[in-house]
Amino acid sequence: MHTGEGFLANPLWQGVGALAGIAAVALYVAVEIRRRDRRDESSGGGQERHWYTFDLATQDGEEAFYKALAKSISGAQESIYRSGRGFSRRRQEGSISDLVRAEEIALRNGVEITRIQLSGKVNEVWANAYADLVKRYPEGLRVFAERGDSPLVNVAVIDAHGPSPVIQLLFEANEIVAGGPRHRGSAAVFLHGHSPLAVSLQSQFEDHVRSLQRMTADEVRGLSSPLLYFAYGSNISSRQMRDRCPSAQRIGIAHLYGWRRSFCVPAPHMSGLAAGIQRSDVESSYVVGVAYEMSSLDQQRLDDIERGGYRPQRVEIKVGGVHRDAYTHVPVQTVPEAVSEIPRSYLEVMISGAEENGLADFAEQLRDIASLLRD
Repeated sequence: MHTGEGFLANPLWQGVGALAGIAAVALYVAVEIRRRDRRDESSGGGQERHWYTFDLATQDGEEAFYKALAKSISGAQESIYRSGRGFSRRRQEGSISDLVRAEEIALRNGVEITRIQLSGKVNEVWANAYADLVKRYPEGLRVFAERGDSPLVNVAVIDAHGPSPVIQLLFEANEIVAGGPRHRGSAAVFLHGHSPLAVSLQSQFEDHVRSLQRMTADEVRGLSSPLLYFAYGSNISSRQMRDRCPSAQRIGIAHLYGWRRSFCVPAPHMSGLAAGIQRSDVESSYVVGVAYEMSSLDQQRLDDIERGGYRPQRVEIKVGGVHRDAYTHVPVQTVPEAVSEIPRSYLEVMISGAEENGLADFAEQLRDIASLLRD
């Protein structure tokens, strides 16, 4: 196990939900740094070490943090490893320009940059600027897609093997809003000169990206363009969608015309049949469901989850009285519908999703099916 691995895997790193949590982690860092500094002083050696904190809850603190980060990046000599969600707010466009410019300076100087991009919708300005960097520096800039939770969240390691490495740690507060959790920076810490921890973190980055998919420039650019997804099975449950696709935001009830729904998809992992859709010869036929917007990273994550039983399909749906292009998942293979083979737990998720979305008639149809199942 690498030094600090368990510490960074702690959920506090993945979203500090309260000020007390932030204070506890900051205190831990301060005590640990002071302890190591005293040990180095007593031994008469070691690097000169510094640490700085930033209050990201204030605009001045946030701007100061990004200026310090940009300065560290532009001054890099060998390598940069970073993880983050990208920028989502328009008022941060000044910081976007500073950081993109800093990374371009580093890349021109031959510095190798590795970034883990966490799923989520980002600001269009940042997505376009960063996609341009990926296109212009294909050898120097590697961006990897991280779908779901990551053991490395909002961490940067600069010149880990150099004479004065820099570690940046950003702490988040999670806010529950309509459509799911929102992550907002609360505090940040810079550590200068802690070589053992920097080397360990770089090693963890390298180990982790081996299991991740490298992103193209077009995929980075697509982070700013949410995709419209039509859910008609258990994904109508907002809770399930938040677990599978953190960026998913409910748009509203939607209708897919010219298709019909049935429980016809073999699902070996559930030992039964799941819902699927098929084209219908009846002109008035339609499937009611829920439309979500989500990031391209979460689309890929959902495709991975559904792979084997379903494949992506472009469709046109009607949502909010407007016809819109969307995508959904259609069965790869179907069998005759057999109500007795529908898992009760699966049906209960669909019933819950129908009820929360106000689909009373659909919920009643599902309850009628549930009454036919054997206990």
